[in-house]
Amino acid sequence: MKIMKISQVIGIVVSILCVFLVSSTDQSTSSGVNVSIILLLALTGVLIFTLILTVKVENQVLEKYHWYEQIIDLWENPLSITDMDMNWTFVNKTVEDLLKKKRSEVFGQQCSNWGANICNTDNCGVICLRKGKPKSFFNQWDMDFRVNTHYLTNRKGEKIGHAEIVTNIHAQKQLSQLLKSTRQAAANVASGSNELTNSAQTLSAGTTEQAASIEEISASINEVENQTKTNSDNAEQAKKLSNETRETVQRGNRQMEVLVESVKNINDTSSEVSKVIKVIDEIAFQTNLLALNAAIEAARAGKYGKGFAVVAEEVRALAGRSGEAAQETAQLIEKSIKGVEAGVQNAHETALILNEIVSSMDKMNDLVSEISGSSNEQNSSMKEISNGLSQVNTVVQQNASISEENASASEELKFQVNRLLKLTEGISVTEDIGEEQTELEGTV
Repeated sequence: MKIMKISQVIGIVVSILCVFLVSSTDQSTSSGVNVSIILLLALTGVLIFTLILTVKVENQVLEKYHWYEQIIDLWENPLSITDMDMNWTFVNKTVEDLLKKKRSEVFGQQCSNWGANICNTDNCGVICLRKGKPKSFFNQWDMDFRVNTHYLTNRKGEKIGHAEIVTNIHAQKQLSQLLKSTRQAAANVASGSNELTNSAQTLSAGTTEQAASIEEISASINEVENQTKTNSDNAEQAKKLSNETRETVQRGNRQMEVLVESVKNINDTSSEVSKVIKVIDEIAFQTNLLALNAAIEAARAGKYGKGFAVVAEEVRALAGRSGEAAQETAQLIEKSIKGVEAGVQNAHETALILNEIVSSMDKMNDLVSEISGSSNEQNSSMKEISNGLSQVNTVVQQNASISEENASASEELKFQVNRLLKLTEGISVTEDIGEEQTELEGTV
């Protein structure tokens, strides 16, 4: 704002009065001179009063101008005022700093001297305002900016200029993108937390079923373990009985061998007795012959031989009975020998059977030992399996607890994410950031 100095105004007024006074002196009488002087003095007084009042008003206007200028300069955003021809009429200090020029140097210049990449384009703030769009956007110096343009009017409402306010919205745009990313990430986390909750609940249910199955398996294994132990005990008892039976059979086999030997001795004795019987039979036969000869001789002797004949007859009868007895005894001995031979044969066969029984008992004993060993190993394996299942059951119980904790944590995460979404929904970052923005390449 350019205002004439007061000293200059006073000098001009004094000069005018002097000229007027000289001209009045040359053309008027003395009385007229007095009137002119009085009028001149009165006019001078009015002028001086007017000048004093003008100076006071001027100072007030300058103070107000300076006051508003300071207020506008305190605004950090660039602010420029142009007339309807887009010539600068005012810029604030921020613009001075950006242009590196005083505002007095840019007054009257075209606003395109900004050097922004939207100047002299359809995206110019003033051009957009004239199209009914008070906002325009541009990107320069790796930053994003928004230009708010408004018309300035006089008291009659007539348009007399434009006001352009440039705002750095780079942080806002980044915040907007961050909010979008946060909302998207929160939505993804919410979806993931739902899946995690469902998975955790499914895992918890499956773990519970698995724990129940493990308990059933553990109970079955305990039953098998008990049955295996019973089988092992029975096998041990069977082994003990087998050993006792084997010893009994071996004793019976030894007794059978003694019996066979005794029967053989009886057979041998019977053979000897048979021989003796044959000798007795031969003696009886010879005695019979002798008795017969004695009877013949007694008959020849006549009455002298009658007594001898009786004796001979008795001897003959006795020899006959002895022969018959010897034959009967021989038959009995022969029958006894046959029975002894059959007994010996049976004893041999029984001994063989007993030997086979002993061999079978040995094999059975070996099998029982193997069964007992297998049962013991199976019992040990069952104990290890039972211990393993106990450990698995412990892990399953821990997994079930962890699954429940995960489900609870997922629910809490879901709650917090939903809370975050609600919080971000309540944050509004200039909705038109980036809208209608033209990304321009290049740097000015």
